[in-house]
Amino acid sequence: MAFAALRSRPFYTDHGTTPPAGSAPTVTTSAATSVTEWGATGNGDVTSDGGQTITERGFCWSFDLNPTIADPKIIASGTTGAYTATLGPLGAGASYHYRAYATNSIGTSYGADTVVSTLRMPQYAFVNFQNPGVL
Repeated sequence: MAFAALRSRPFYTDHGTTPPAGSAPTVTTSAATSVTEWGATGNGDVTSDGGQTITERGFCWSFDLNPTIADPKIIASGTTGAYTATLGPLGAGASYHYRAYATNSIGTSYGADTVVSTLRMPQYAFVNFQNPGVL
């Protein structure tokens, strides 16, 4: 006759799989450069891959604090080290939150939230030279 004893504490099994060793990547975000009315250059750095291969890195942005990869994003090539990519299209004269991100098999990590403000559109004065009193 078969007999099974019940344990007094939970029994855990991984069903033959072992979680990957390592951690999520380490990422930093630096101030944007080359800011225009419609975009800017994002600057980021994957300082550690966490012991796992980087599968994606880039920048995400939003009007709200702490954007995620569910928001608009641009993917940058490469794995670790410094990288840049063009954020956009963005709206003229607006402020955006942006941050660098990187993903490996453990998860996605983000750099610090950074604000970039696009330039305003130039204001032009129009003059009707044939009828100077009428625009």
